Amino acid sequence: MLVALKLAVFAMTACASAEFPTVCDVACQSSFNQSLFVDSSGWVRPDVNLDTFYATPHNFSDYEVGDLIKWEDVSPKDVSTTWSIPSGLSLSRFYYVSADVDGTPLPATGYALVPYTNPLGHKKPFRVVVWAHGTAGFTPQCAPSNNKGLYYNWMAPFALAQQGYVVIAPDYAGQGSTIPKGFMYNAGIAHANDVSLAVAAARNAFPHQITHEWVVVGHSEGGLTSWRTAQREAIPSKAVGGFLGAVSIAPAMEIMSLVPWVIARANGGPLHEIFLPFMLQSISRLFPSFDIAKYVSSKVLDFSELALHGCLNVAVPLLAPLTATDMYLNGANYPSAPEVLEWDEKYHGKGAHKLGGPLLVFHGEGDFIIPHSNTARVFTEQCDDFPESQAEYQLLPGLDHDGVLQVSKAIYFPWIADRFDNEQVDRGCTRSVAQFAKDGFSTIEQAWVSAGQVLVQ
Repeated sequence: MLVALKLAVFAMTACASAEFPTVCDVACQSSFNQSLFVDSSGWVRPDVNLDTFYATPHNFSDYEVGDLIKWEDVSPKDVSTTWSIPSGLSLSRFYYVSADVDGTPLPATGYALVPYTNPLGHKKPFRVVVWAHGTAGFTPQCAPSNNKGLYYNWMAPFALAQQGYVVIAPDYAGQGSTIPKGFMYNAGIAHANDVSLAVAAARNAFPHQITHEWVVVGHSEGGLTSWRTAQREAIPSKAVGGFLGAVSIAPAMEIMSLVPWVIARANGGPLHEIFLPFMLQSISRLFPSFDIAKYVSSKVLDFSELALHGCLNVAVPLLAPLTATDMYLNGANYPSAPEVLEWDEKYHGKGAHKLGGPLLVFHGEGDFIIPHSNTARVFTEQCDDFPESQAEYQLLPGLDHDGVLQVSKAIYFPWIADRFDNEQVDRGCTRSVAQFAKDGFSTIEQAWVSAGQVLVQ
């Protein structure tokens, strides 16, 4: 009864703040209000624009790429009540200078988790893992640092920190911070800058407490990011140094090539696709000559605009039910548009590139968002062009896009420890299929209780 009352009150508030397009009928409005309630219930700040931490400093131009601008240690009270952080972990937020794909400085934010104690000994530095998150949303409001459970919670950052690592987690420029052309969704090259430069910035906050060496782990959009980070750290002029390897889980690689697959899979029914419209929105901001209205319907534009009131939970019910006919114009031929082709190379980072360290890739055989065959193809191209790559690809049967992230921890945790222990990885590429121990394993998402509230990922 109390939940229903809260939802009803929130619905009236949401209706007052959101102007519904004519394509959003009463059922659509009800779904929107419920979804926005779910998203906003997880926000630390109802409006990040009112939080001075996320404000770009007036003297931002005085800073250099990689500089740390702000570091805020969250109080024990707030880390236990305002956020939903597990016992023993300390949380900090930081503001730093990242870079656009052309090297232009960009404001960026992130967070850091510090374990209760260092399993290696209190006189030794903490080992560092960078967490690259998957799709959280499309506006500054959706920054993981503004989420009570840091968005991925026990699926990665909490679990990594509980292993004894200091976890450095960039929000990505444009989430948390505000940047001129808005969040650059699935822009692997830009996100790789966010990762490496977050490491550089964090070193200023932990001058003696963390190792110079680090590993990056990422899922989905973050899986793309971790792969691109491995490539970035192979470039001497860009590398921040200390890079030991990357774990890439269900990576969102070369998504534009999947448009025919998405449409064929739907077979005239719902596409269950929310990601491509927001990539196109980002491309239209980065390339003013790209007229998005030539490629997607006005219904998609209206729903996409409405979805920006929330994050991923709002976008899914609005866009997932749309068919190809509902969504696209001109036969969904946008992947061949000159601006999209340029974005694919310049921002997404399409193509094989030298790796700056070992790469471990996982994909679930049952992934319905990104087919495992796509990742296998990109992996093969990487190995064909750079046969000396230290790269491993594992296919995990029976697992979907999120399930593979949870299951793979048992494999990549020891892999990360080996990187810090200087265990060598042979040059060359390997491929394998994981062997599960028993049929009938669980495929549900994780849930936990924090401060009396049940939280589900």
